[in-house]
Amino acid sequence: MTNGVPAPVKFGAIKTRGNPYDFSFSGLKTAVLYHVREHPEYSAEIRSREEALVRGERKYEQLLPLCSGQTLALVREFQGAVVRDLVERTLGAAEEISAESVLVSGGVAANSQLRATFEDRARGKGLEVFLPAGRSPRTMPQ
Repeated sequence: MTNGVPAPVKFGAIKTRGNPYDFSFSGLKTAVLYHVREHPEYSAEIRSREEALVRGERKYEQLLPLCSGQTLALVREFQGAVVRDLVERTLGAAEEISAESVLVSGGVAANSQLRATFEDRARGKGLEVFLPAGRSPRTMPQ
């Protein structure tokens, strides 16, 4: 739940064909697109965010107030599905090759939920996780 709002949709595991380490989030992104298209109640706030972007408003603090609890719950569910999938597949691959550590890099490594989940789950499997240092990213409201 986000701000007391339950997720408007639950996303399942990401599907693969054959190799579980060769996957894409395109199906998940399409599911979000279809959900938003099927629910016109998102339209007004989407327009308000588009107008804010045209005005040059791009900061988190400027755009967050333009998001409803329902939108934040949808975003949180999307993020949770991606994090669960990335962590599960990565740790599965590490276990398969008997790795002792995992390195998380790239822009995705700034995501606080991904970082915390990797650290927690890897610790439980006796793996060391390496994450880039840097400033703490903002977290979405709970």
